[in-house]
Amino acid sequence: MARKRRGPISAQRGAVVITLAPEVRAVVNALVGETIAVLGPVPDDPLAAALDTSPVERPDDPVLRRLLPDGYGAEVDDGAAAGEFRRLTDGDLRAAKRADAQRVLATIADPTLSIDDAEAWTRALNDVRLALGARMGLDHDGDAEQRRNAAEERGVGDPLLDVYELLAYLQTLLIDVLDEIAPP
Repeated sequence: MARKRRGPISAQRGAVVITLAPEVRAVVNALVGETIAVLGPVPDDPLAAALDTSPVERPDDPVLRRLLPDGYGAEVDDGAAAGEFRRLTDGDLRAAKRADAQRVLATIADPTLSIDDAEAWTRALNDVRLALGARMGLDHDGDAEQRRNAAEERGVGDPLLDVYELLAYLQTLLIDVLDEIAPP
């Protein structure tokens, strides 16, 4: 298969070639590490945690609320149902997000990613972008654009928004390349 260039990410022989500048890799590495820290530690005994029937409270941290959303929308104001859903899914969801993030850290220096690695990168970059967006107060469609416009009106840059947009760009490139090389 011919290699199609898509900025720093392309497909080559069923794999994903990723050529990020060292500074970009360092930023991704740092933010992925921070996301792992926010997700918290793995339970000492996953079986005991799974069998525990204690309710799991909704996190106070807006980042965790974004990464681990309630299972029921605002139209269903049922704290008990949301708590039960959280109890049943919280540990597995955290573990899956942590595993994707750790896979990024393990492959951050690799110039070529397997399809599985690239899929983990896509999910982890999404989590990092969601976490950063929560910290920045980007809660609704258009918030990033409003923030960009406000910065431009003040004649200043917005480095956090630049990183947020970079993460979205990389995630989009990965999805496009994975779509290109996915088996029919």
